[in-house]
Amino acid sequence: MSERLTLDRVHAAIVDGVSVANSLFLTMSGGSSVRDYGVEPLISAQIAMSLWKIANARDKIPLNESLDTDYNVTLESSFYEIAEWAGSERRGKKTQNFTDNQKADVVLWSRRNAPIGVVEVKRHFVFSNLSSDLDRIDHIISRHGARYGGSMRWGAVAGMRELLQGRRKEPEQIAEEACQACRDAKPHLNFRVLLHKELTPEPVEYGDDIFDGFASFAILATPKRA
Repeated sequence: MSERLTLDRVHAAIVDGVSVANSLFLTMSGGSSVRDYGVEPLISAQIAMSLWKIANARDKIPLNESLDTDYNVTLESSFYEIAEWAGSERRGKKTQNFTDNQKADVVLWSRRNAPIGVVEVKRHFVFSNLSSDLDRIDHIISRHGARYGGSMRWGAVAGMRELLQGRRKEPEQIAEEACQACRDAKPHLNFRVLLHKELTPEPVEYGDDIFDGFASFAILATPKRA
């Protein structure tokens, strides 16, 4: 019998996806970080695979097989599509919170083909880069969640930061400050943050700095109970 898909396991899977993407790219590129080349899709893909495996209790993803799984994961799904399939009550005019072209980087779907969670990815983790994504996440989980009969349960923002020698702030401080900024901006939501640090085998020159590795971050948001 597989483990229940808790928010803790979802959160861990997201930050693990960021960490794996960074580790893979460091190897493939010969030492360059994900941020150097702006490859958010690699992070998104690794998060998607991590979520699929943990949600369906699988060690790997089979190639091109038709499976009767409990959960599916998609990339680059439009927010309008998510809202449509969430099954929430329709009220008022068409939302202006996102445009036709705005898409969620990763979406987790239930067996009933209903969206239950979204992840937005940034290769540089800082609150100023997360605020517009946070607005869309707020709308999609608040307006299309349980309060209005919808399926959405959580949203997350995820990203990375290089670890440089002589840095002014430790990753733990960066994580808590970003999470607190989310709480201040959206007091009607609950937030929690996870981070994972991974060091390079040896320090590497990085411009005028010394690169020691990277930190992966994920902030998970859920609606507060009324």
